[in-house]
Amino acid sequence: MLLGGERTVVALAERFDMARANVSEHLKVLRDCGLVAEDKHGRFRYYRVNLGPLQEISAWLTPHERYWRGRLTALGEVLDNISEQKETPS
Repeated sequence: MLLGGERTVVALAERFDMARANVSEHLKVLRDCGLVAEDKHGRFRYYRVNLGPLQEISAWLTPHERYWRGRLTALGEVLDNISEQKETPS
């Protein structure tokens, strides 16, 4: 939702089945973690995604993702071979 640009709490709350106060609480947690930035324009606060921390997490996870993707692919091949062996009459 925030990846499309800045949004107010009101705009965000309209998209979810929760009160504005609850959305504000969630945004506060995300802001405190540095995942969301807040700008005030007049009476409204606009929120946007802070991509920096997300890019750091992605860079850290990438080698692990590659490792597990390879391991799961190998497991799938083993399971396919087992299935084929059971289907082939001896």
